[in-house]
Amino acid sequence: MSLEEYKTAIETFQKVDPTFIPDSISHSYDGRRIIFNTKENFYYVYYVNTSKIVKQYRDTWRTGRREVIYRGK
Repeated sequence: MSLEEYKTAIETFQKVDPTFIPDSISHSYDGRRIIFNTKENFYYVYYVNTSKIVKQYRDTWRTGRREVIYRGK
């Protein structure tokens, strides 16, 4: 995971919502996803290979609730 990938993720997210400020930014263990954490009941996942951004709810494992907010490349 390079800083350039973080920079691209942040710039892409700013196109979608320029006012959003995450509480923290992390990445998946395999480096394929960058996670924008919030204190709400959801978080955003940026997929490095496709630039897709998905809003995932903390109970996604149970309900399957997800929203694609940016389709990417």
